[in-house]
Amino acid sequence: MAPLGDLVNITRQTNVFIPTQGYFIAALGILKTPWEKWVRWFLPLLLIWLVLGMAALIIAFITEYAVVDRIIDHLKLTFAAAKLPSSHVFEQAALTAVDENGEYC
Repeated sequence: MAPLGDLVNITRQTNVFIPTQGYFIAALGILKTPWEKWVRWFLPLLLIWLVLGMAALIIAFITEYAVVDRIIDHLKLTFAAAKLPSSHVFEQAALTAVDENGEYC
């Protein structure tokens, strides 16, 4: 999946806070913090973030994103949308995966 992600400019960065990942559980073990204690600390924080995010989306939807436009204008932010690669990029990637005998590498 990494080469496909590279084609569409998606970073290879992983999410550290997925509670079932080995290195996260290892970090909790090194810190001698039980997983249950971490969940009791993190779950209220996560719920606060979710409520704030939903409130922001509801306000943006109700005001037809006028609030967001005002914030962007206030901060003088400019966004340049990344242009997706054309279809020939995907065709070239598929062709390079086939060797001379017509078999996939």
